Amino acid sequence: ELQKPSKVKKIFLASIGLVFIFIGGELLILSADQIIDILHIPEAFFGFIIIGFVTNVEELTLVLKSIKKKAVDIGFGGMIGKLIWNLTITFGISGIIMANIPFKLILLWNWLILVLIIV
Repeated sequence: ELQKPSKVKKIFLASIGLVFIFIGGELLILSADQIIDILHIPEAFFGFIIIGFVTNVEELTLVLKSIKKKAVDIGFGGMIGKLIWNLTITFGISGIIMANIPFKLILLWNWLILVLIIV
């Protein structure tokens, strides 16, 4: 019989995951700065490309899986739905919230929201 992971193990693994997310985020920022310097492109342009790619990776894999299973409509429907969600709800609410928070608190706010979503 398979044993369920204990609560301590779940908390430990979640903590390890948060550490890796933090390290990965920092490495992404450092790498992005280097890429921007090397290619001499505007930061905003690079940011839009990264945001566009990262927010749609999940849907891209869904489309590829649906193509493999010959159910392309499901994948494209999911991708269009996610794009609409991001453009209206996610970015709209983020813009409203972030407009009222001083710049120094934005990073802290993002990490707080991330932790609340994970928990």
